[in-house]
Amino acid sequence: MEEEETSSLSISFPQLPPSENKIRIIRVIRGRPAGMAYTKDATNFKKDFKKFALGEMASKIVNFSKGHTLKSTYRVHISLHFTEDQIINKGWPKTNTYFKKMDVGNRRKLLEDCLAEVTGIDDMYTFDLRMTKKITAGEPFTLISIVRITDEFEV
Repeated sequence: MEEEETSSLSISFPQLPPSENKIRIIRVIRGRPAGMAYTKDATNFKKDFKKFALGEMASKIVNFSKGHTLKSTYRVHISLHFTEDQIINKGWPKTNTYFKKMDVGNRRKLLEDCLAEVTGIDDMYTFDLRMTKKITAGEPFTLISIVRITDEFEV
């Protein structure tokens, strides 16, 4: 029985990506800066993501990816689910802010790279990107949803 292609894919991964200061380092070759590279934490996250996605969701990913064309465009929603203690300052109101200072946007590129690696679809095809952070009662996790919004992009 042949499986149908789908125009959307959702991946719920039971980890959060590291923050930006733990994602990239400046490579130094012969004492000179030689560009950016992923840290060991980021590399391990990518390996774990790929193993999970291609193990648990291989057929769904293949069905989604086979509908890709050179004129396809996508909407990607990345939702990071943190525990309450990861988001809310414990000492509030003695602290300056109710929420901890945490930017979810600095985790975006690593997640886009992970998604591109498992789907085979470069992130240049992402035309609509949304990021949210939420509080979960359970363990932290990352939810990525990707929807093909058009196959006939015209200039």
